[in-house]
Amino acid sequence: MGFLTIWRMADNQSLTQRAVACAAVEGVADPLRWATERMILLAAQPGWAAAWESAVANGIADPGADEAVISDLQLTAAVQRLKGAGS
Repeated sequence: MGFLTIWRMADNQSLTQRAVACAAVEGVADPLRWATERMILLAAQPGWAAAWESAVANGIADPGADEAVISDLQLTAAVQRLKGAGS
């Protein structure tokens, strides 16, 4: 896992948009703010950086938009963990 990869994930517009939508579905008040403030924590989930790096190495142009890289189930689980932890 590389810290730069985590930063790139947190800065990816597509992954952020997916996180905002997920937070909204999960009932988070002000999902845009909530997800934006927590993108670095979401991006730091175990295994995500390795999946991202593999996607980039395989030529995927926008890994944040590709559910084969970070699935909606993975994203939902991460949002639920952070929401449940009071983050």
